[in-house]
Amino acid sequence: RTVHCALSDDAKEVSHQGAKAFMILYRLVGSVAVDQIVPVMIKDLASTTRDKAQKAKILRGLREIVCLKPREMLEYLLPLLLISPMTLPSAEALASILEVAGTYTYHHFHSIISLTIQELFSCESEQTDLAREKYQALRNLVITIVSSTDQTGLHQLVLELGRHVEHESNLKRRRWGCFFYELFF
Repeated sequence: RTVHCALSDDAKEVSHQGAKAFMILYRLVGSVAVDQIVPVMIKDLASTTRDKAQKAKILRGLREIVCLKPREMLEYLLPLLLISPMTLPSAEALASILEVAGTYTYHHFHSIISLTIQELFSCESEQTDLAREKYQALRNLVITIVSSTDQTGLHQLVLELGRHVEHESNLKRRRWGCFFYELFF
């Protein structure tokens, strides 16, 4: 619980040290550390949808641990976050961690982009405040994916987007694939 609290602390320095403590714990007990801390953070994130300050602290803590162990943390976090229907906190968490995950994101483009596009066209016609917030969070996720892709992942990103732009039967999937492309230009 101490590491969890440190990861979500008000002070950035404490959060950073909490991530280092998390990594030491991870080295000592392996995935038990992840299983004990990360799901609690995800649950806390889902329960603080209206408390922006608390949400920002939790997201910072997740970013800190992803920075230190991007491959392992993406392998753990993506199955938790890439669930349809995607929640607003999941979309925000994805955008936050993908900014710092680096090249490890590229191996997951297919699942991330496919679900993001599916979620975009499923919530764009809903007229509730929560649906509009989720829609904006998904658009921000798209922007994050495109803007955090460097030259190393550009080829993979273009290939994945091409699959959606050239989709035979789904016009909405093609439209959102084009939206991704539009961000390049």
